[in-house]
Amino acid sequence: MPHPRSAAGVDPGLVPQVRGLESQWLEIRAEMEALPAGSFKPWPQHDHRFMSGVLLSHYGRDLPVAARCPRTMAALRKLPNFVNAGFQSVAAGGHLLPHHGSTAGILRGLLPLTMSADGDNWIKVAGQKHVYREGEVFLLLDTSLHEVRNESSVSRTVLAFDLWLPMRVPGDRLRRIKHRIAARFLRKRSAVMEFKKQHYEDGDGRAPDDR
Repeated sequence: MPHPRSAAGVDPGLVPQVRGLESQWLEIRAEMEALPAGSFKPWPQHDHRFMSGVLLSHYGRDLPVAARCPRTMAALRKLPNFVNAGFQSVAAGGHLLPHHGSTAGILRGLLPLTMSADGDNWIKVAGQKHVYREGEVFLLLDTSLHEVRNESSVSRTVLAFDLWLPMRVPGDRLRRIKHRIAARFLRKRSAVMEFKKQHYEDGDGRAPDDR
């Protein structure tokens, strides 16, 4: 039995708790906008001109910057099987070429926080296009091939978060155990881990900006 899908991505009804994030999106945006200048760092997986981010939590460990976003973190902790989270920004005119994550069993969530109405901001998953809307969560399987474009004149920011897929059918528990074992090794090579090592680890595990 496959997981339910919308035209592009995964049906948000699979994780009804995301409605709690949507109800607080303005507060989450306010905390993001209050972060110190320079908090957004270049994202290593993509063209540095186009994508940057702020990592809040990684595999159960909150980074120091998360303390500046208490409402955001409280809302995220109410999600089932929470793994990672952070803010991501794609610059005006930015285009992230088709790519996919490395960890099976991960559900990626995107909550758009800021964008312009003068051009489309979209994500294309397996050939299906979805136009972002502020305050409306979009879900996709991390291993799905996806492409992102910001056709507007200003940066587009989202709260991005990862969850383990809910168990829906017999055999899912065993698959998740296998996925989590694999993730212990794969996360060392993932884009998120590379981003964390590049910008947030300096001997004591903290970013210079958080000292």
